[in-house]
Amino acid sequence: MVSSFPPAPVPRRALTHTRARTHTHSHSLTLPHPPHQVHLILRHKSPKTGEIEEKHLDAPPLVETDGLTHVYTLLLHPANSSYDVLVDGVSKKAGSLFEDFTPAINPPAEIDDPKDTKPADWVEVARIPDPAATKPSDWDEDAPRMVDDEEAAKPEGWLDEEPSEVDDPDAKQPADWDEEEDGTWEAPKVANPACAAAPGCGPWTRPKKVNPAYKGKWTAPMVDNPAYKGPWAPRKIANPDFVEDTAPLAHIGQVGGVAVEIWTMDKGYAFSNILLSADPADAAAARAELWAPKHEVEAAEAAKKEAEDKVKAEAEAKKAATAAAGGGSLADRLLALFDAGAPLAGARDAAEPLLDAIADNEWLAWVVVALPALLAAAPVALLARGKKGAAKKAAPAPKKAGKAAAPTAAQKKKDDDADASASAESEGEGEADKAAPRRRSRRDQ
Repeated sequence: MVSSFPPAPVPRRALTHTRARTHTHSHSLTLPHPPHQVHLILRHKSPKTGEIEEKHLDAPPLVETDGLTHVYTLLLHPANSSYDVLVDGVSKKAGSLFEDFTPAINPPAEIDDPKDTKPADWVEVARIPDPAATKPSDWDEDAPRMVDDEEAAKPEGWLDEEPSEVDDPDAKQPADWDEEEDGTWEAPKVANPACAAAPGCGPWTRPKKVNPAYKGKWTAPMVDNPAYKGPWAPRKIANPDFVEDTAPLAHIGQVGGVAVEIWTMDKGYAFSNILLSADPADAAAARAELWAPKHEVEAAEAAKKEAEDKVKAEAEAKKAATAAAGGGSLADRLLALFDAGAPLAGARDAAEPLLDAIADNEWLAWVVVALPALLAAAPVALLARGKKGAAKKAAPAPKKAGKAAAPTAAQKKKDDDADASASAESEGEGEADKAAPRRRSRRDQ
């Protein structure tokens, strides 16, 4: 059995080559091989010369490329020299070993004589120009194909004196233009506005037409070659290596084992349960026991996945159509941005977990939409608050009206004495309050 595990089906240009062959080099079954065909190659040994030559099956069947496990079976029937290639137990190619292989199992009885050569006077040209034909006297080979249309007239209103292009009136010479290095500056050309309403500007010329007298170069008509002898082929001689092997499979020798040879540039292939038997019933039993249960499970899983993918694709298409029409919830519109062909389709895989959460929670879609706006507005708010605080801190204190006179030395000393006396009196009152109860004044009474 050959397995190619999903998601690694055989690519279009895979170079996978698996050859199951006997150790006596008698025959091989190759699969898959570009262009993904189950090639059957028989290594036939000539009973006469002893040489081994590969015989390739014509138009082999195709390899299955669905990523599932498949079983390939080759049945060789010595009794009637026939073959049968089965895929999953179904015959895909069957026939005779003598008719469906190239080169043929038996060589031809006659071959081309390698010493025979084509005669020097052998003519293989079937038709030649008529040697008796002559060019007609009125045949002018120099007549041009196209000539001026003499019946054409210049359209009314054609402006012969107006050029089709004029200098751009809005163009100005660049300030850094150096005529010594850059040359004389010329304004770019624009379409002449005067020609917009006219049928044309500039010199009018007649249009061309096909010359009715034109015939081209004359050639003689073709006639049969009287000297023609047909395609040359060397004469046939008896093939010295000819032998008619009526039972080619009876001479393959004893099979000692099977070799698996793999040439691949791809991963995901596994080979198992290789059976070599003389009874086709053994192959059928092996398929039923080892392959059929596995294939049934794989086919069911593949069908389930295909159905799920179809439902998902239909849902996504519906969401995309709803979003395009301006309807649907915010979550639907947000998910539509990641659908096929949408602006964010390339980031679909990376955003898949978030998209699944959004599909189940509408409120999360609002968070996703609002969060970037809040993050963008936060620096602006902080910047405005910072500017306001800085302006308040830098504002000067209000000034008092007028200017106070500087105190004299005597006045300053008098103030200091008064402050000291008041401080001492305050301290004394504090101690008295602690030592004796407070007297009630008239106001307290």
